Amino acid sequence: MEISYWAASLPAAVIHVGSWGFPSFVILVLSALFMVLWKGWGKLCAVPFIVFAVVLIQAQIQPDILISSSHKLFGFKDRGGALYVSTRRSERFVLKNWERFYGLEKKSAQLLPYKGAKKDVNDFYSCGADGCRFTINGQNISFIRNPYIQNDECGWADVMISTKPVERMYKRKNHCKAQIIIDKFDSWRNGAHAIWIGRDGSVMVENVAETTSNRPWSAYPPKPKKH
Repeated sequence: MEISYWAASLPAAVIHVGSWGFPSFVILVLSALFMVLWKGWGKLCAVPFIVFAVVLIQAQIQPDILISSSHKLFGFKDRGGALYVSTRRSERFVLKNWERFYGLEKKSAQLLPYKGAKKDVNDFYSCGADGCRFTINGQNISFIRNPYIQNDECGWADVMISTKPVERMYKRKNHCKAQIIIDKFDSWRNGAHAIWIGRDGSVMVENVAETTSNRPWSAYPPKPKKH
């Protein structure tokens, strides 16, 4: 036990990595088992599969924005992999899982500043008392904390995320520049959200209801298909 404690205290004893996709996890585990159990030089046949699994893990694209199901915690990932969050007081268990998901150290998420206007050194965000603005791969993302700025942000943002309900008129495409608007009711209906913003400016949104509604134990009933 003393040796294990000593080894765990060494520098770089723990390596933080992001979450693995299920296919890469299966390939890596089966390849490793083959190398351990197979006798002779034939076990080296598993090496290309291990390399392939590692490449898949490295190529996995993680979401740029996360929204908790309670709509109390919001996370934004910058180009360097750092995570900025709306709060560190609420949803601490969820925040801990987000840090592990991104392969970050515990309590490494940075709190967005709301007291007075502030802009980070990498021009990733600019914040004020009413919310924050982000630019990710050419897309303007507005994080709104005060509903009074919804009208102004409608003319700037491509993606709007509001801590409060957004008026129905703003969700009409002909009234607001933002093509994607997520407010408190969206999280209430569909659970947690994840948003990917591609290098080409494409935006993909996934939520829990879309991915789990077909399961019998899901809290979100399947939605009727549109004809």
